[in-house]
Amino acid sequence: MAASPTIPIACSLTAEDLQDREGAWRKLLGTSLVEVQRVPGGIRLSVHRESARALGTLVALEQECCPWMQSLLDGPTVTFTASGDGEAAILDMFAEVLDCRILLISGSLRIGSTNSATVRTAASVIVAGVSTEIFEGMGELPHFNPDDDIEALHPAVTHLRTRLAAADAVLFCTPEYAGALPGSFKNLLDWTVGGGTYDKSVAWINASAGSGAVDAHASLRTVLERTGTDIVDAACAHIPVTRQAVGTDGVIEEAVIRGRIEDVLGALAERVRERRAARVAQKVATTVV
Repeated sequence: MAASPTIPIACSLTAEDLQDREGAWRKLLGTSLVEVQRVPGGIRLSVHRESARALGTLVALEQECCPWMQSLLDGPTVTFTASGDGEAAILDMFAEVLDCRILLISGSLRIGSTNSATVRTAASVIVAGVSTEIFEGMGELPHFNPDDDIEALHPAVTHLRTRLAAADAVLFCTPEYAGALPGSFKNLLDWTVGGGTYDKSVAWINASAGSGAVDAHASLRTVLERTGTDIVDAACAHIPVTRQAVGTDGVIEEAVIRGRIEDVLGALAERVRERRAARVAQKVATTVV
């Protein structure tokens, strides 16, 4: 397996050899993978102990053709890490065994918000190959000021951008206030201009009853286009949620609504997988012999 074409490496593999290598990894991990973890700079893979020798063989081959990537082999476990764009290349290499990580952001600070209930429900449903995380720090963000977007960032801004960077995709759910986005949510979006959402797959759920929040979501689309995101229209949905649909635990139990939320998460994750596959295909096409 080779690196992303954005990383300058010398690779001795032909495109055919590269496909064979990927096939060998696919066979090993498809039958013997025990655990996969993302770690700073890359990924850690563990296989069944009886497959440790096969793992060691593949790791040695990777060391020959990918000197830009550091590998630490410990029996049936290997950790691959790299700096800079190398981390993304490693994640692309092993995309098939990685969950799609979706960050969930409610645009409301209101207690009892149906938008926040929708986000909590999205975190509670089970979608194969998808893991979710709710961002909780919107109310702690300082007022956006470009002069403050410097290296010594406010801790709340650092937290936001760190969670965005760790996510493969972002799902928003926001109300409309006075014909536009709520100020606190727009403030959050302003802080993403300096980093966090560029080229990231995003979508939203409009949970407003009836045909409401049209202006807010038109504004959201404009902001997300300006910040260079990959808007996944197939995952953007209007799923009306009434207060009566929200249980005492703050989660929606109605099967139809939960099913539609699952569909949104599935469509967003599918887009992430498509883009990963496209990057891998580009690697094969640009392999240097």
